[in-house]
Amino acid sequence: MPSRPLPPETVGAAEIADMLRVSRQRVSQLTAQPGFPEPWLRLRMGKVWLASEIRTWATKHRREETR
Repeated sequence: MPSRPLPPETVGAAEIADMLRVSRQRVSQLTAQPGFPEPWLRLRMGKVWLASEIRTWATKHRREETR
């Protein structure tokens, strides 16, 4: 049986809140701002982002806050 490629690591609002150490309400505010990554998928249960894009955004955003 051929092996399947692994799907990319994805996160929803709850996981983003954990990653950024903010509330889910704050995640809702952040995701509405220009410059925040677009969702990778929009499912009936909610939006899903690529974890790598969220990490990249968070790193850049933290750098800008310290300037």
